[in-house]
Amino acid sequence: GMRQRVMIALAFSCEPQLIIADEPTTALDVTVQLQVLRLLKHKARASGTAVLFISHDMAVVSQLCDSVYVMYAGSVIESGVTADVIHHPRHPYTIGLLQCAPEHGVPRQLLPAIPGTVPNLTHLPDGCAFRDRCYAAGAQCENVPALTACGDNNQRCACWYPQQEVISV
Repeated sequence: GMRQRVMIALAFSCEPQLIIADEPTTALDVTVQLQVLRLLKHKARASGTAVLFISHDMAVVSQLCDSVYVMYAGSVIESGVTADVIHHPRHPYTIGLLQCAPEHGVPRQLLPAIPGTVPNLTHLPDGCAFRDRCYAAGAQCENVPALTACGDNNQRCACWYPQQEVISV
């Protein structure tokens, strides 16, 4: 936790317009993680600095970020206001990512996994990169879907078969 605090202090000392925080709380216990995230959020708001927060932890993203871009195999597959994407995900990968997150207050249990493997990024398959792992894949997935409007508040999704899932995080 101390290293993260020092890095945050160093980053803000330069008075940047943008800070890129790539998994800044990895390997921290929950209490220290919360302290570091609160510090980052407070300093960013106080200084008017934008933070690009990179994380797989959707629970943290839901607490920290105003908007979210979900990426798979190097491409944005869903974006929007964080609350909309978290509670009304449209892309099957976003749904899977959220379902893989442990629930707060629920005893530890085996978490679900997204079946299959991530494609080789140097040899992506034709069409949707997620189609071989996707429960909703169909014939149209042989073509790359565009990132198009799929919900409220400018939510966008790159999927031929966007879902209507509702998730509580």
